[in-house]
Amino acid sequence: MLECTFWREESAPETRHTDQFAIYINTNGHPVVWHGAPLGTSGSNRWTALPEATLTEQTWFRLTVKNDYAQTPPRCALWIDATPVTNTHAMFALAYTNSLQLKGIRNAGTFKMDDLVVEDYDILHYRKLTATHGPNGALNPTGNILIPYGANTNVNVQPAPYYHTAALLLDGLSLPLADNVTFTQVVSRHALHADFVATLATNATPQWWLAHHYAITNNFDASALSDSDGDGRAAWQEWIGGTLPTNGLSVPLLTIQPSTNGVALTYLASENRTYDIDYRLSLDPTTPWQLLQGNRPGFGSTQTLFDATADTNRLYRLRVRLP
Repeated sequence: MLECTFWREESAPETRHTDQFAIYINTNGHPVVWHGAPLGTSGSNRWTALPEATLTEQTWFRLTVKNDYAQTPPRCALWIDATPVTNTHAMFALAYTNSLQLKGIRNAGTFKMDDLVVEDYDILHYRKLTATHGPNGALNPTGNILIPYGANTNVNVQPAPYYHTAALLLDGLSLPLADNVTFTQVVSRHALHADFVATLATNATPQWWLAHHYAITNNFDASALSDSDGDGRAAWQEWIGGTLPTNGLSVPLLTIQPSTNGVALTYLASENRTYDIDYRLSLDPTTPWQLLQGNRPGFGSTQTLFDATADTNRLYRLRVRLP
């Protein structure tokens, strides 16, 4: 959007050799454009007045320029207030053709400008909806969606099995959670984003994890509370521990061995878990545990911690938690 200001200098605005296209408004209110030789002719770059369009000074108008770099030679088209300029030339050859991209926009003189939009699609007839989503779900359609100006469309929200929609954001603002989002009479650009989270059974046990190990699709709470492998730990505890709920030998173990560095404390650290190792100096249950080292990340491999200050009666325990 530009406020019409007439160019009253004796000569046209100065151009640079890298300018692809330029425009100013003469004192008759006509746009004058800088472009290459007309298509099918030879010659140098030139200024051409467009008498079919007449603008009034100090009024606002919308200028739309489309550069088409796919054509040979590259050329551009012009619209004023959404009306195509076609009387003089429907397409203007670009004045500079060594760069097949838009690298910048500059101005000369003094005027007002508002609502500058640079896009890679036809903004006169379409509006872009950018649909993005996080993992464990999808939007359909997704990506950059071109919607005819003023038309309607729907975007379906599709969580993966055992997940549900956690958030829907339209242009950064929260929407009510729904299976689809309807857009009516689209006249503006929009951005839609969806995030998904796991659906949980009792004790915050993910349903997808229970379904993976038990091949079930219902009664998840009962499965989370069960101890099917008889190792004394319920399935929800095995989830936290990063162990297998169907294998009684899969338990968190801390191996304690003397070493030249004191005492070697070895354990299998499951991925995406955090470990703390505590110690105390007595079997008396009232003796408080003290932290030897905490916040040790799990990498799915065997980890060893050396305690160089260990004494004869020192006891150890291993704690595992979700990060």
